[in-house]
Amino acid sequence: MNEAEYRTAASDAFNLHRAGRLDEAEAGYRNILEARPDSAEILLLLGTLLGQAGRLADARDALERATTLEPGNADAQYNLAECQFRLGDTAAAGDAYHAALSARPEHAEAAIGLSGLLLEAGDAVAAADVTRAALAHAFDHPLLLAQLGAALLELDEPAEAREYLERAVRLAPDHVLAKRNLASALIELEAFEPALEILRPLVNAEPRSVELLQLAALALSASGQHTRAKPAVERILEIEPENIAAVNMLSDIASQMGDGELALAQTRRAAELAPGSAREAARLAQILERMSELDEAQDWIDRALELEPTNALALVTAARVTRRSGDTDSALDLLERIDTAAESDWLAANILFERGQVLEALERHGEAFATFEAAHATRAQTRQARSRDAARHAETQATLAELFEAGDAPDMIARWDGDVPADGLATPSFLVGYPRSGTTLVERLLDAHDRVTATPELPMVNAMRNALDAAAPGGAAYPQSLATIGVEEIGKLRALYWELLNDTHIEAVGERQVVDKHPLNLDHLGLIARTFPGARVLVALRDPRDVCVSCYTTDFFPNDVTVRFHSLEETARAYAATMRLWLRYREILPLEFHAYRYEDLTQDPRTVLGGIVEFFGLDWHDGLLESAGRNVGRYVTTPSYTGVTERVNTRAVGRWAGYAEQLEPVMPLLQPYIEAFGYDA
Repeated sequence: MNEAEYRTAASDAFNLHRAGRLDEAEAGYRNILEARPDSAEILLLLGTLLGQAGRLADARDALERATTLEPGNADAQYNLAECQFRLGDTAAAGDAYHAALSARPEHAEAAIGLSGLLLEAGDAVAAADVTRAALAHAFDHPLLLAQLGAALLELDEPAEAREYLERAVRLAPDHVLAKRNLASALIELEAFEPALEILRPLVNAEPRSVELLQLAALALSASGQHTRAKPAVERILEIEPENIAAVNMLSDIASQMGDGELALAQTRRAAELAPGSAREAARLAQILERMSELDEAQDWIDRALELEPTNALALVTAARVTRRSGDTDSALDLLERIDTAAESDWLAANILFERGQVLEALERHGEAFATFEAAHATRAQTRQARSRDAARHAETQATLAELFEAGDAPDMIARWDGDVPADGLATPSFLVGYPRSGTTLVERLLDAHDRVTATPELPMVNAMRNALDAAAPGGAAYPQSLATIGVEEIGKLRALYWELLNDTHIEAVGERQVVDKHPLNLDHLGLIARTFPGARVLVALRDPRDVCVSCYTTDFFPNDVTVRFHSLEETARAYAATMRLWLRYREILPLEFHAYRYEDLTQDPRTVLGGIVEFFGLDWHDGLLESAGRNVGRYVTTPSYTGVTERVNTRAVGRWAGYAEQLEPVMPLLQPYIEAFGYDA
């Protein structure tokens, strides 16, 4: 077959191939190969055709012959890689993708295929390198951009992932995977509403997509919309009743809602679905310990350690149970069995915080303090901590102080009179105080009253702040906007507050008085006064030294405030700024205040709680002091969960004395408030 005959025959066969007449095209290719068996070009076309026909083994043979003849033929190497992948030989597929890219670095499809294999193998670093190299040749290739975004998500770099995924979606608006990954990045960045805007149409188009439902549930739950997240997870479980990830998600949502019964039931379900999983047994032990069901928690700890003797979650939970029983030496032994270097930064920090608590209980305060320092350093490495902005909180405090300490602040507040709309919405009461001042204890005591529903740190006030910021373009953001908003804006904020309360609080409010417990709302009493003037505000006070030590030694989930507790100095600085605001607020805001000291509550609970009950206009009954027993088996969402199952006691009073040396440098910051609140120097 001469060159002209070859070209004519090749053209005829290719036209048949392109027209979908595969049998005729195959015959044409094979006729050519009889005359020219070493034609890499025809072998490539034949291999491609056989792959399209689903004859993968034959396709592989043809493509391997083509690549043997022309190792630098990028298209042949790519098609061979695709064929090997479909045959399940990922190692051979990876080699062929590499060969295609070596021959033609700008081969975008090969880069997409190889990066996908690398991601599947867990090598996100290599996947990112491959896509970055390919993007140097194809800057605006949407699939490459999407693949790089996926790799960056795996590398825990959601901000950079967001940039590439947004570019991918702009270039390919119908690319579902890019949109899904963009929603994931936005959730990681706590941009929950933009994530939900992406997910809603995707879920509507694919209502049985478990992955999309999981993302929607995660965004809803993380943004505090637990009652909306719950049906999404329940829908997943209708589709896949044995989906352990969904079972655990429902357990986590129930925990955030304070629904211990549902949380426990779902965690039990996960353990039943995976009877050989130490992880699920340890998770069940963890929630039982948090609900103070210590005997059963120990049973599941034993089960987890039987399955996996080095399971860190089981060991740290065992240490916590043992410490709570008073055997601190054994608790320390359990913790020293854990290799924290082998665990995630998140769990390692949790373990170190618990070790610090045990060492303190053993009165080894110097070692305890060093361990807490290590815990904070480890926690700071986590994505959750790195995504927080301590400076933003400090700046907000400074702006609040400037606004309310200004000479014309009383005149500004006087102008607020009459701005509240006649909307028929009730005025809630509030329980505030710096974290670790005993607010959870009083919340549980008050919640035992049949005319009260106390909320466990729900996001209503924070949502009002965010709403003011969202409305800020072209105007003043929070807190400056407190001086400029009027009746219409206040009405929207009040409606938002009650909508969120009804959506996130596990209990129906009915005719009961709402006591909104959230310590961090102490900074934002100006906003509360603007939206709910005349509200009752109960303020928890505690010895500033004990507060700062307790904040520093507690394993808080990171937010803009709690990441400031990374050192005693910054903890004291944040505390002092809040208390400076409180002293000003109590002078000028149109709110009803009642303050109590934690130490007085522990020494004379009947008198102090009686005053609190009277402040809220409630009747006294002696059962309020017996609420500790009712909290066994109840899921408490704050780090104070161990204390609310005990009778009121003075054990935590004066805890600071063990750290007097470490506190010495921050005493100038704390001394004004030690004196202002009536504590001895």
